[in-house]
Amino acid sequence: MINRLKYYSSRTSLVLLVVILGAFTSPFKPIDTSLKEVKIVFDKMNELGTNGKTCYLNYQVKALLNEKDKQGNNIVSSSKIEMMTAAKNSWLFSDKMNIYRDQKTTITVLPTQKVIYLADAVVGKKEERLYDKLSVLQDSIFKCAEKVETLEVKNKPFNKVVTLYLNPKMSQFLELKKVVYCINTTSNTLHKVDLEYMPDKQYKTLEYVFTNMDYDYKKTNISVPVTTLFFEKKNKLKAEYTGYKVIDNRKK
Repeated sequence: MINRLKYYSSRTSLVLLVVILGAFTSPFKPIDTSLKEVKIVFDKMNELGTNGKTCYLNYQVKALLNEKDKQGNNIVSSSKIEMMTAAKNSWLFSDKMNIYRDQKTTITVLPTQKVIYLADAVVGKKEERLYDKLSVLQDSIFKCAEKVETLEVKNKPFNKVVTLYLNPKMSQFLELKKVVYCINTTSNTLHKVDLEYMPDKQYKTLEYVFTNMDYDYKKTNISVPVTTLFFEKKNKLKAEYTGYKVIDNRKK
């Protein structure tokens, strides 16, 4: 189970970054009108944390695995995630862990285990190189689209469903058969993304449902040093974290 969760976290994070948050950072030629509309939605999302504002995302991810349970049914794994992003800081809350990041430090909290991990933040050239790679990969997805289907819908939060089928080489690389975007072309918002994997892979499908997006979130100020959220002066844990174990992996 632990290995599956680790794979789930790393693999789905990459795909989510590539398919959603890392989208459209480099020029590309849209295949048709529908993808132009998808591009407009992602252009808006691509401004997250770059305009001096804080963005808030609330979404749920559900994975349908090819692995069976004792009753012979496909195992379903789901998680709810909240994320706030600003220019230099980000906070992420999930069912099992919370992650706080600024330019210097990343703090990961495991509430059930009462453990706090501290690590150096990945910034500067290393982060830029990773972002560049994701940008190139996203461009490749659209350039390698083999077929695009569009469906107009009514009486839903979204009004258009755009299905993108990848060519065999890109499908093999990402282990994906197709990507489905559910968008609202009036408000230029993303409401759902479905990923269908190639046969015999660990996952059959992944579903991301976005329940709330606020591009100018003002309820919480996340632009503070993350260490101040957990420590008093002289590195003493705040009272609410009494009993937590602190593991400091920062370079001294």
